[in-house]
Amino acid sequence: MMPLKCKECGNLNSVNIIATFWSCGGAHCFDFEFCKFEGENKPLCHDCENNLFHCCSECGDLIDNDCLFGAAEYDDEGNLLGLRCPGCGKFMDY
Repeated sequence: MMPLKCKECGNLNSVNIIATFWSCGGAHCFDFEFCKFEGENKPLCHDCENNLFHCCSECGDLIDNDCLFGAAEYDDEGNLLGLRCPGCGKFMDY
């Protein structure tokens, strides 16, 4: 059996299969939405996984780092309250 190779950098050490994660999409720039991707089976080394995804401290869901701006929640005065996980709805440590 061949060792797994990271899809991003080609590293053969400590590669994990990322099957489920949250990413963003929408029909146009004003139509932002989180989408849950399941069964993706992306082989990523530890470093690439950390560079591409943020792990929710509450539920452990992986969120695409490029989409974290959509998780930001603000109060009525425009102050950042934190980043809300699209999976569990709780504020994440960041």
